[in-house]
Amino acid sequence: MDVTAIDAQAFVVEFPSPEGEKQYLCAAGDYVMRALGMSARTRIFRASPPPRKQGQGITFTLDETKKVGLGMLSSFSKNKGDGGISAGVARDNYCPRIPFFF
Repeated sequence: MDVTAIDAQAFVVEFPSPEGEKQYLCAAGDYVMRALGMSARTRIFRASPPPRKQGQGITFTLDETKKVGLGMLSSFSKNKGDGGISAGVARDNYCPRIPFFF
């Protein structure tokens, strides 16, 4: 999935396919950890209000003051209910697993 930075605190996960919003969380978590080099504990918040219209991406922010609810997806960890998700949980729970064969 393509991710476009808006500024140091916000980015858009572009529309890939109609497969569901879980893939957006996967891309957001992966972007925060790999591209931004931030900790798996970094909180990610949705900045564009749900529901997402067909063909649109989702804007995420690291700034809790600019958040909207994640929609149908719930929050995890000790901060449950803050409307966010950690980058590690987003990546680990929503990215597809690719088995390794030896």
